[in-house]
Amino acid sequence: MKVSCIPICFFRQILNKEMLLVEWLDMAADVGLDGVEMYDRFLDSFDSDYLERVAGQVDERGMETSMFTGYGDLARTEAAGSDSANPRSDAIEEIKRNVDAALILRTSIVRVVAGTWPENVEPDAVLTKVAQGLCDCLAYAKDKGIWLAFENHPQVGTSNADFLEILRRVDSVDLKINLDTSNPMVSGNNAVDLVRHVSNRVVHLHASDRRADLEHTAVGEGVVDFPAIFKILKEAGFDGWISMEVGGTGSRQSIADSLAYVKEKWSEA
Repeated sequence: MKVSCIPICFFRQILNKEMLLVEWLDMAADVGLDGVEMYDRFLDSFDSDYLERVAGQVDERGMETSMFTGYGDLARTEAAGSDSANPRSDAIEEIKRNVDAALILRTSIVRVVAGTWPENVEPDAVLTKVAQGLCDCLAYAKDKGIWLAFENHPQVGTSNADFLEILRRVDSVDLKINLDTSNPMVSGNNAVDLVRHVSNRVVHLHASDRRADLEHTAVGEGVVDFPAIFKILKEAGFDGWISMEVGGTGSRQSIADSLAYVKEKWSEA
């Protein structure tokens, strides 16, 4: 098991360039992380030379990129302010672009999501569109040697039932899972119930914690039952990346404390 991090506690600073990407990489290496997630919005460009430089910066600090974390709203049926006439096709092209970027960044996993609920569309039709979109991307990723890791995020698929139904409709072992441990709470569910159904397909874990009011916090400071989740994953033979989605007040200490908590609970599981 290796531990990486996506620092949602520092999103505003990184996106506003108040914290440079290399400064985040320095902090991640300093606290002892094995790697980082590379979030698409952290990047200045998708130019291959730029991506090679970023990959080199990760390498120089003795870390790896655990996953390329993109978006691609496959549930969209309208352009939502975009000039595009086919937003679903745009989402598919975005996912393929992320696959190409992942190769340069030297990771074999790309996060994919269902997206947001469109207005005036039956939920069943939305689930079908998401499943079709994922199917349309799988062959491209497989040909490149990349796993698509489907996450229960941000709206469609946070319900355990909807997430499992999308997996059923895709019906392919090539679609893997990035399981987020707190997102089921948004739909009144929990990750312990979900992981029992999907533990053998998880290739990357978002160790994400929330308080009872659904606010993100540092890992171990919320109500997510990590001991139970880790136990199920261990019994299934999971030995991949656990990536901490650290919320709350951003600090080096919150990253370090989250790391210590994850290592302790994984060891005890």
